[in-house]
Amino acid sequence: MVGDLFVLPGDGAPRALSLACTHLGCRVQPVPGGFSCPCHGSRYDATGRPVAGPARRPLSPVALSPRGEGWVARS
Repeated sequence: MVGDLFVLPGDGAPRALSLACTHLGCRVQPVPGGFSCPCHGSRYDATGRPVAGPARRPLSPVALSPRGEGWVARS
């Protein structure tokens, strides 16, 4: 986790997901196998897809750009 993002390592460029629940915007928490929202019980798999409601949309992807030896979120 970096701030309000969860960075997913991968081949090449890393991917990032917003930690804002797509139901009402509460901050989701990483749990084994995915993410869980403490406010209303939404659960997401490790890729950010909802697996239990009330959220129906996946966690929002955040674009990253290389900067120096690291990565920054693009707005």
